[in-house]
Amino acid sequence: MNIIKDAKRFVRMENIGYGVYDQLALFNKRKNPQLANRYKKIAKDEFNHGRMFKAYLKNKYNINSRISIWIFLGRLSAFFFSLKSKENYVKFLSDKESDAVIRIKQIINSGELENSPYLKCYKAILNDEIDHSKVYAEFYAKSL
Repeated sequence: MNIIKDAKRFVRMENIGYGVYDQLALFNKRKNPQLANRYKKIAKDEFNHGRMFKAYLKNKYNINSRISIWIFLGRLSAFFFSLKSKENYVKFLSDKESDAVIRIKQIINSGELENSPYLKCYKAILNDEIDHSKVYAEFYAKSL
């Protein structure tokens, strides 16, 4: 595993996720405050995950990662995709979160990062990612 490449990918994806969920919270603020609050919590988690991976890159490899462009792209994608069907978009996001959970579990269980500080990053975000993958089932699946 190329840890630098993987950490950069996580910085990118977590900050895109922050932008997406933060924007979805704004979209749902009036119509569904409960869902908006759930999105706010997920946005905060995603931001903190991105910050953790960014700090890892900075401390271990002295690599700075820019995040504002990824947050902007996340917000932009939430805007465009939600014009079609918010429910389908949330299903897509939940599927992506589920994929991340599978990938993180595989990496943790592989033993490849044994005793690595990078492994601690994965372990720190696993439960949050599992929680994020459940949003679709919580708010939309019952209407199917």
